[in-house]
Amino acid sequence: MKNIKSYIIITLITLLLSGCGVVTNKLYIQEANLESNLNSPPLNITKNKTAGSITVSPSISINSQKSISGTVMEHTKVNSSNVFQVDSTIAEGSISYKESGKNVYSYKGNNMHWNLPEAALGLNVDLALSDQFALTIGANTYFQNEKSSVGGHAGIGYFKSDENSGIRLEGGILWQKIYYDISSVLITTYEPFWGDKTTNVTFMSDKLSKACLDYYATLTFNSNSKSNFIDFFLSLGFFSQTLLEFEHKNPDPGYYIFGNMTTYETGKSDDSATILFVNPGLTLILNDNSRINLGAKMHLINGVSSISNNFLFTPMIQFDMMF
Repeated sequence: MKNIKSYIIITLITLLLSGCGVVTNKLYIQEANLESNLNSPPLNITKNKTAGSITVSPSISINSQKSISGTVMEHTKVNSSNVFQVDSTIAEGSISYKESGKNVYSYKGNNMHWNLPEAALGLNVDLALSDQFALTIGANTYFQNEKSSVGGHAGIGYFKSDENSGIRLEGGILWQKIYYDISSVLITTYEPFWGDKTTNVTFMSDKLSKACLDYYATLTFNSNSKSNFIDFFLSLGFFSQTLLEFEHKNPDPGYYIFGNMTTYETGKSDDSATILFVNPGLTLILNDNSRINLGAKMHLINGVSSISNNFLFTPMIQFDMMF
């Protein structure tokens, strides 16, 4: 036992004298430019729906806004000119940066800029599994700035109808490809067991794309008239929209008994919004097997700090073909 205690004491003394300490890496998002579609849930009308019936619905939607800005994650502190200031050191032909002591103010402005396409095309297929449940799957796409993106959805709906009206409750998942152009700062802080704390600044720039997964829930009411050529519908619900999902590649965070202990306050940056929507509209009945839905979809974006405009109007046209 005496030998074990002596070994522990010698090890601790060696550890303290070896110049080791704690290294903390923290990532700050200076500017994030992203491009993606608003991945809004599908519209499913309940009328003459029986087990085995299929409804195929191509659609087009128009975005009233082309850009939304806000604040995501955390920006570094800045100087009095609202600029992140660093001090540079040149040694042996290489340059290094450390944070200036003048960065004591909070950043004024938005560090996230979301570019939306002018229009998006969609296709939804709704299969009635029984007289009360249906499976819905679909895809959407857009073309902008020489880029194209594909998203989609899948969900389960419970529906019920009579001679005058129909109702449907639906929930499912959404996925959408997002293009990122991110400027970030990695601040590495070294706190030795002996001596003064030091910091080092690394500027990072990443361009990437990623498919992100979200969820949705909707409730849809619609009228079912036999004599008129026009019906009404009202769909409302919510969905999540991923804004930032960025993996920062850190060094090996291993612990070495005669080296440094590395900790990470953030290794993955992610942020999302919760969007509420209401979609009132008209259904133009062409015949027993086809109809046109005209919707005035209105979105309310929640969960984004300092957002430039949290209201988004998206008119849409959908053509339903029943088989």
